[in-house]
Amino acid sequence: MARRRDLPAGLAVVHPRHRVPHRAEIALAVVVCLLVYYAIANASAFTQPARDRRWPRALNVLGLAGCLTLVATLPWRSVLAGAGVFAGGLVGRKIVLARRATASEAA
Repeated sequence: MARRRDLPAGLAVVHPRHRVPHRAEIALAVVVCLLVYYAIANASAFTQPARDRRWPRALNVLGLAGCLTLVATLPWRSVLAGAGVFAGGLVGRKIVLARRATASEAA
């Protein structure tokens, strides 16, 4: 799309060694991270008690559905790569928490 000028031309740059549009891949990774962030934010807001709620629950459902719809339109390889990055982050977080618990028990 960047080659046809539907997107900024800088996204069409192909890495000379790896032969991939690396700037476009990075931009897509940022978009996926933002969509996941907002999907989690909408899902979290849905669980708020009514007294703490500023907006109706239907808006949270609509926001979450919108994020998931946009993710579904992305290339499946990008979605898998993004899911892998998030899974790696969750595993890393679990390891850090386990080490902290072990260190506090030893102290």
